[in-house]
Amino acid sequence: MWNTITLFFHKMASPKHFYRITGRLIPWLAGLTLILLGAGLYLGLFVAPPDYQQGQSYRIIFVHVPSAWMSTRSTALPDGWQLGVDADGQAAYDH
Repeated sequence: MWNTITLFFHKMASPKHFYRITGRLIPWLAGLTLILLGAGLYLGLFVAPPDYQQGQSYRIIFVHVPSAWMSTRSTALPDGWQLGVDADGQAAYDH
């Protein structure tokens, strides 16, 4: 069992196998993403009941909060990548 799992991860480290498998998965995952995104927007904007104090304006939270989370993550990723680079521009793990 462990040999099969180890072999799978070693194959995924090879670009040839990784690109072959992900090339087949990307269209399916993109379609699934669009379906779930549409379902989430529909449920959040049309099915969720209005708030008792804020009324219909409360529903913007279902769009605004995920957008805010994605924007903070997209700015934090390059910062994390930069941590692996020395002041002279060389990768810190190559020394």
